[in-house]
Amino acid sequence: MRGLKGRTQRPGQAMIIDIKDFALSGQFGPFALGASKADVIETLGEPEDEASRDDGSEIIYAWYELFFDSNDRLCAIKIDHYDARHVSSYQYRNENFEIAPWLMTSPEAPTMQDVMAELDREAIEYRSETDGGRHHLVLSSGVTIDFHPGPKEPPQRPLLGFHYFPDTVGNQAIEAHG
Repeated sequence: MRGLKGRTQRPGQAMIIDIKDFALSGQFGPFALGASKADVIETLGEPEDEASRDDGSEIIYAWYELFFDSNDRLCAIKIDHYDARHVSSYQYRNENFEIAPWLMTSPEAPTMQDVMAELDREAIEYRSETDGGRHHLVLSSGVTIDFHPGPKEPPQRPLLGFHYFPDTVGNQAIEAHG
């Protein structure tokens, strides 16, 4: 794992992929968009699940979903289905890597208001957007922080997850699949 950006503690220990680093950079550990599927699997280990899509495929480690285009190049990243009541929705570890879940660790899901306060505290730039009734925060990296839709006012809606779908990716195909 020489030269990769994921953090390791000591040789032989699992690489740590920090969701805060992902949110700030759009990279999932050492992998930026365009990384090959073979390199991702070689580094992260065999996925728990794999699915074909009309325009490529995806590999899944718990609820961490990596999407690949028809040339097997990483084209989008989605982390959703976060549920504070179920540790398996945000904590993940295999022999090769583990997740440092950042905002997804509370015994209660942080609300949009909580997340905005944390981003402000850490001086992380973001903008608030609404799309089809869904409210989310978009960081300067292009990573979006999503919140559950529902009857609560937007500031009180709980965290759902993160996604990074650059403009070159068909968001509808990925959203419909997940």
